[in-house]
Amino acid sequence: MATTSVGGPPVLLYLLSGNDPPLVNRANVVTYYFLTQFLLIVIVLATGVAGIDALARAAVLFPVMILGAWVGGLAFHGLASERLYRNVALVILFVTGLFGLLRNWLFGWM
Repeated sequence: MATTSVGGPPVLLYLLSGNDPPLVNRANVVTYYFLTQFLLIVIVLATGVAGIDALARAAVLFPVMILGAWVGGLAFHGLASERLYRNVALVILFVTGLFGLLRNWLFGWM
């Protein structure tokens, strides 16, 4: 994450380029984000970049994250096929990357 300051999208593209089934990909993505975000929180708190206010906000938002993961799990198990899963994931990554490239142009006036 520190090398490119991008983090997730290259890892997601790497995982999706393999032949693993969606269930394995989802488990790998959830594990990757859990570990990297947990370590990031520890580092940010330890270095004083964020304080108790940020920790309090995180505690309030944690149930929302759990609810989102639960709803995502329900939707994931209802997908029609592996091909649909990969296509939807790649479209989301493409749109996210495109927004990242164009956000200054789109919102630079703010």
